[in-house]
Amino acid sequence: MKKYQLTYLLVLFSLVSQAQLTNIPMNQSFRDFFAVPLANQAHSAIQPYNPFETRELVDSIQRSFDIDNTFTKTWLGRKLFNEHMANVQHEDYQFIFNPVFDLRLGRENDNENLLFRNTRGVQVGARVGQKFLIYTDVNENFHFFPQYIRNHISNNDDVVPGQGESKPFTSAGKDDFAFVNGHFDYQASKFLNFRFGHGKNFIGDGYRSLLLSDNAFNYPFLRMTTSFWKIKYVNLFTQMKDRNIILPDRTFARKYVSSHYLSAQVTKRLTLGLYETVVYQDSTGTRGYDINYLNPFILYRPLEFAIGSGGGNVLIGGLMKYQIADHFFIYGQGILDEFKVDEFFSGQGWWALKYGLQGGFKSYNTFTPGLTLQSEINLVRPYTYSHNTSPQNYGHYNESLAHPLGANFAESVTIIRYLKNRYFFEGRFIYAIQGKDTEGSNWGSNVYLGNSTREQDNDNRFFQGNRTTLFFTNITLGYLVNPSNNWRLELSYTYRSITPEIETTTLSADKTHFFQIGMVTRINNHYYDF
Repeated sequence: MKKYQLTYLLVLFSLVSQAQLTNIPMNQSFRDFFAVPLANQAHSAIQPYNPFETRELVDSIQRSFDIDNTFTKTWLGRKLFNEHMANVQHEDYQFIFNPVFDLRLGRENDNENLLFRNTRGVQVGARVGQKFLIYTDVNENFHFFPQYIRNHISNNDDVVPGQGESKPFTSAGKDDFAFVNGHFDYQASKFLNFRFGHGKNFIGDGYRSLLLSDNAFNYPFLRMTTSFWKIKYVNLFTQMKDRNIILPDRTFARKYVSSHYLSAQVTKRLTLGLYETVVYQDSTGTRGYDINYLNPFILYRPLEFAIGSGGGNVLIGGLMKYQIADHFFIYGQGILDEFKVDEFFSGQGWWALKYGLQGGFKSYNTFTPGLTLQSEINLVRPYTYSHNTSPQNYGHYNESLAHPLGANFAESVTIIRYLKNRYFFEGRFIYAIQGKDTEGSNWGSNVYLGNSTREQDNDNRFFQGNRTTLFFTNITLGYLVNPSNNWRLELSYTYRSITPEIETTTLSADKTHFFQIGMVTRINNHYYDF
């Protein structure tokens, strides 16, 4: 076992030494395959990781995962299988370049039309001196999704899940859209890191996050991370968009989300985290960023009360991770939107008991080296993340900033991943029950519906409304061609079944299965399991 643990460490050292200009990709399967030592660290919930911290893992032994044969000793072989396409290094600077692509073909049910994904792009990174890192990846996409995703895009104002708006001139059923990430990192000191960029953030150790996930579209942000002793403290200042309000200059209304996250290593194996966030609007285009929320240490709840409760929507949450063994840990999250203890124990089902819970475990090198198992349960009460007005809900660009299902659901997620050499297997199994809204109703699943339109004050329960069952399975087999940019060859099968109690014009019983094969550069997470 120690031999395989050492192998994983050497793999990570190799990856970080090559990719010190970029994040370890947020793609979850990539992190599971290679970032075992990072998962064992106390503050693994704060993602993307600080590249200056991961560089400390670099060892003199590099490229231990390289393929070593006659072909890979050539320039072409090295670039295809072991290295960045371009990598210019100097003591005072470094530059990397890689192509980015997602080229897949598939077939859905008995449909004669081929599914396809056609993503072309580039990944560029640079280091200037020892304290500045710059990164961007640019993607141009032309996709023909499975029918249920096309329906979702059509019903969601042409927003592609997590990737922005599809162009209006696209031919029927096909989606053309661009997707761009970019940021720069400045390591001001040993204790302080700044990241300014356009992208996503994630807080949690699970597959989902009920605090802040990478489900929604990219947004501009400033992240300030303070590290000392056994503490990490994150300040996140962002600007979001509400597509339901268009300002006179024809731009979407701005909304702002300011967040604090404090992570503390309480014992060698136990890490606890506290999360606080406030959402406030600029529906008239005159308020701008409220200076009250720029203080990096203030508590938002009393500040909201002082300003006026209509001035913002505050959510608070907590996180726990306990490492039972070297490669096995349990984790959990809780989020409170609104809550009253007396109403909770009254059993009356008050509508504003708005909370969510998560519990799960993750195990690396389970029974055999390279096998990762993960299972978690997520549940969120009706009306959680919503607010009196749409611009102050916990959402961005018509999508939830937490879970893709929104609220009023319970979900079980099980993930199996196995890596041997560069061959891998991934299996994802999701079962969920959600109370959907029928036409013209608000039973608490859609975070964009205002609280004032709720159906009732009391007797609110999980799954109220149109009780809907979802079963989702994805099986992927593949080969990791190049670890430097996570270039993979994949063959996948997906099965999805959704069954509502009441069929509506936008929700009907459906079973779909489709196969896909292709070449993919996996950097980001894209969630189609809804």
